[in-house]
Amino acid sequence: MITSEKITDESIQSSDLAPGSIDYTRLSDAIITTSKLVGSGGTSITNGTVNQILSSNGDGTFSWVEISSDLDNGSITSSKLASSGNTAMTSGVGGQSLVSNGDGTFSWANISASSTIPDGSITEQKLSLTHLTASTLTLSQSLTANTVQVNNDLNINNTSLTSLATQNRTVTFTDASGIVVISADGKISTSELNDNAVTSEKIADGTISYTQIADNAITTNKIADNAITTSKIEGSSNTNQVLVTDSFGNS
Repeated sequence: MITSEKITDESIQSSDLAPGSIDYTRLSDAIITTSKLVGSGGTSITNGTVNQILSSNGDGTFSWVEISSDLDNGSITSSKLASSGNTAMTSGVGGQSLVSNGDGTFSWANISASSTIPDGSITEQKLSLTHLTASTLTLSQSLTANTVQVNNDLNINNTSLTSLATQNRTVTFTDASGIVVISADGKISTSELNDNAVTSEKIADGTISYTQIADNAITTNKIADNAITTSKIEGSSNTNQVLVTDSFGNS
């Protein structure tokens, strides 16, 4: 057997070595430097700069590249995330959401229709609704001034607005034509009625008393035929007199 003592120092050439005969156990620590690596063009690569990484060029050569903080779109898939037991996650199913397990791992969870949102977690800056549809919508807290604004139509179908107020309240509706107020006493002022808006059908029977009729407001053509009986004619202390009219119908 030929031992190391039999071999002269620095006498073994590369041609004396069989292909693949030197594995990593034959290499001393820290002996491979950048000059031992081949770069583009078959030349030795030089030292890189701080924070660069060594990257393969795909042709057996190497080069230094800058570390980018940006990730390519779609580069993080479920298999890149750790699930329970630190195993790669599998794909979830439709409608599931990704949740943290609280230990640095993740899992898929079904979204429950009964799930609640923690108090105070939705602020005005985080909520923007284009359409809101609800079979039942209950506001359990008080609304301050200008809290709810309706910029377009507010449609209420097959239902009614019910007041639960314990004292008088005022509801104001505004539009381009003016202000309509439903006040606490239920009265509507004359300024809120259009001209000729109140017709006979709008007046309940027996609601107008004589105190609401102006002096001389009732003329002959306002009195129905046969409407005046003897009880409607004021009596007189004078006797043996009769009521007569002239050719114009005046008494």
